[in-house]
Amino acid sequence: MSGRTWYRRMRDWFKDNVPERLVFDGIAVLVVIAVLAIELPRLFG
Repeated sequence: MSGRTWYRRMRDWFKDNVPERLVFDGIAVLVVIAVLAIELPRLFG
């Protein structure tokens, strides 16, 4: 099995089993955590 086929199967499984809303919420949470990790030390430092 080639790498591209493996990737496509994983992507299709992910799309079928994980709600789109959950993916976007997860990305939003990660962005907020990243911004806080960068900004908090600067505010209190």
